[in-house]
Amino acid sequence: MPLDGFNTYSEGGDKVQLERLQRAVAAMPGLQEALDARGFSITDVNNIFGYGSLPDQPHYKTGLTVQRGLLPNGRRDLVIECSRSGTNNHPGLVFGLEHEEGEVQAGGILTYSDLTLEQRAENLELLRNRETMQTKGAHVYKFAILDVEAEDGTIRPCITCMSDTQAPGYAGNLSFEERADRIASAHNAVYEPGGSPEITDPDSTVSSRNDIRTSRAYFNQCAIIPLIAARQKMEKAGEPSGDFETRYRSAIERDAHYLHEYERAIETARRVMPRDQQRFLAEAELIDTQSFLGMATEKDLMLGLIEGLKEEIAELRGPETPDYKTGSRAETGYQDGEPLPPQ
Repeated sequence: MPLDGFNTYSEGGDKVQLERLQRAVAAMPGLQEALDARGFSITDVNNIFGYGSLPDQPHYKTGLTVQRGLLPNGRRDLVIECSRSGTNNHPGLVFGLEHEEGEVQAGGILTYSDLTLEQRAENLELLRNRETMQTKGAHVYKFAILDVEAEDGTIRPCITCMSDTQAPGYAGNLSFEERADRIASAHNAVYEPGGSPEITDPDSTVSSRNDIRTSRAYFNQCAIIPLIAARQKMEKAGEPSGDFETRYRSAIERDAHYLHEYERAIETARRVMPRDQQRFLAEAELIDTQSFLGMATEKDLMLGLIEGLKEEIAELRGPETPDYKTGSRAETGYQDGEPLPPQ
């Protein structure tokens, strides 16, 4: 197996480690091409850029430091089909990072120091397992090497997971309203009029027949709740301390405004559905959200969301149903239909 681009002596590795690292690179769609385009070896790149849970819950912690970063001309969007929160025929949508001229994506830079070749391979293998998936038989993400502005003022080339706009599971060609409608309606439970979600549709790719998922629950768990938490932290911190902090907060606010537009469109799409379908979806979202609670870092916000879903279900079922009556919403900043007013 050729080992071009890997320096055995500088890294202190052997042939087995080199081959494992090369396999790890080859298994990540687009990464070798991105390295070649920049004239880099994989051992030249020590940084990974991510948003959402990746900076807060890193996949690999050996030799790791994390700082905030700003990716120019990029924005996350709900453009990747996922049959876990839907079915193969009607998939839900999850985030993918898009090239968007003039936008800025706030996130974190994971920097790794003094890794052996074997540790580099482990890092990439875990990153691939966490960040990639296949939809319609093909990868929907690819890896790029992008320059990201770090909080310390440096510009760092980072391995970055991007949407593959040529993949069959790419939904960025749908209109904004069509994507919002998909998020409002996609779920993986077997629906029967008047019934409750109990088992998953065989057309879904979840591993368990009891693994109920909805696309709106993903949206709330992975977009709305983290943004509320981020804004609460910014308010607690007071005025920004410098230029980077100001621009970082601005990027978060632009993201919040965009997702607020999504939420209004999702709510509009949901309200034109038959009442029984709305009730069924809300019950499925409650199951999904409760199952996610144990993994959530913002448990108070998640509990507020759960109380809101119970109230929504009670309203859709009618006052004769005792199970989901009353219960005041926790003071989390979460409000039905408009949790993130734009600024």
